[in-house]
Amino acid sequence: MKISEYPKIDQASSSDLLVISGIAGDRQITVGNLMIHRPPSTTSPERFVTLTADGWDTATNRQTVVVPGILGNTVFMWDVAFHTTRDEYLRFLSAGIRSVAQAADQVTFQCFFFKPDMPITLRLWLM
Repeated sequence: MKISEYPKIDQASSSDLLVISGIAGDRQITVGNLMIHRPPSTTSPERFVTLTADGWDTATNRQTVVVPGILGNTVFMWDVAFHTTRDEYLRFLSAGIRSVAQAADQVTFQCFFFKPDMPITLRLWLM
């Protein structure tokens, strides 16, 4: 199976689709489409944070990271960073990581399924 390289993420608009297709015998089949989402404003401050493998609290499965400029009521979006490896992305999905709390200059994440055994880099957009 082959994933198309066009449109590239940094060139995509919010309406672009990434088509995933492959060859089955002598026929080309489309497995699915993935809508490319971009942040609502390109002027929103962007931050990168890393959840470390040994930073998870053993009792709560939570980890708090420093995010300069965020407040307790700041609206933000986040996702795994675009430059992550395949293994990092699969660990992110499998761990069930969610943001669960925020305060001045910090955000707390929790993994609901298991604690990842490798660092995971997240990309945040402050609105």
